[in-house]
Formats: sequence, C-alpha cells, structure tokens
Amino acid sequence: MIDPEIEELASKADRNETTPFQINYFLIGQEPTDQAKLHKCLQEINVRLKSIKAAQREIDELSDIGQLHFIEMEKLECVIRKRMVKRKMDAISEQIISLEERMIGWESEINQLKKIYDTISERTSLKDWDDYHVQMEYWSAKLYQELKTRLTLNMPADLEVVKTILALPESSVVRQDVLQLISAKGDK
Repeated sequence: MIDPEIEELASKADRNETTPFQINYFLIGQEPTDQAKLHKCLQEINVRLKSIKAAQREIDELSDIGQLHFIEMEKLECVIRKRMVKRKMDAISEQIISLEERMIGWESEINQLKKIYDTISERTSLKDWDDYHVQMEYWSAKLYQELKTRLTLNMPADLEVVKTILALPESSVVRQDVLQLISAKGDK
C-alpha cells in the first residue's frame, strides 16, 4: 500500500507541460529572426492541436472500452471476475484523467504561443517561409549567431558553418564579413 503522505506529495507536482519561460526563451526565443519565430509558433501550435485531437480520439476509445467493461461486469456473477473488470475500469478512468490533464497543458501552451505570435505580429506580418528574403535573413542570422558564439568563446570557427556561410548569395552581409576575415587572415 502506498503511504498517503507520499500520494499527497505527488499530487502537488506541477502538470507535465512546457512552462511559459521555456516557451519564450528556449522554444521560440532561440530563433534568430521574427519570421522564424512566427513560423515556429505556428508549427508548435499545430503540433499541440494534433496532440489534442489524438488524445480526444483516445479518450473516446477508452470511454467505449469502459462502457463495454461495465456491460460485461453487469452480466458477471463471479465476484473475482467482477473485481478484475472493476480494476480495468479504474485503470481506464485514470488514463482518461491523465489525457485530459495533458490536453489542458497543451491548451495552455497554445495560448502562450498565440500571445507570442500576436506580439511579434504587431512588429511584422507573417511572410511565406519559402520567400527568398525571409530565407536569406534567417540563414544569415542563424549562421552569424553560430559563428559569433564560437569566436566569442575563443573556439575555432566550425568548418561546416564557414562553408555554409560561403554558400550564401554574394549579397549576404555575413558572407561578405567572413570573406573579409578570411582575406585578413591570409594577409598576415
């Protein structure tokens, strides 16, 4: 038997969801551009909506199974078999409660993502992710961020990052900066 004090402690645990802090600073905040942040918000909202729909289908399925168990239990005469079916029904109820709690968490995360999306949308409107300028801005910022971090930490530039930067169009500022660095190193 589980100690009631342990069960009480366990009930105080927060729901298993991503916190607003994590969403703001790690999930969305790690993206280097507003367009990337907007698209990441939409992507994450979509993932959570799919999870909610799948959980609802699972709840519906579990409810049907529970009803079938109830019908089965009503027909049983053996006390032991009734207890077995009752345990199955209890387990199903616990599963449904767990799924409903997860759905509440996902809905909370969706609301947080929507707030972030709305805030960023006030600064800039959503553009097609395949747009040339959106991609140029994204990759320039992302690769610059990677290169800057390594150089700031006195680490050598990652060769693959440099190669990728050099593959950017000639109009890319980060490409031009890297070419100047390479030229300056070659002059020494």
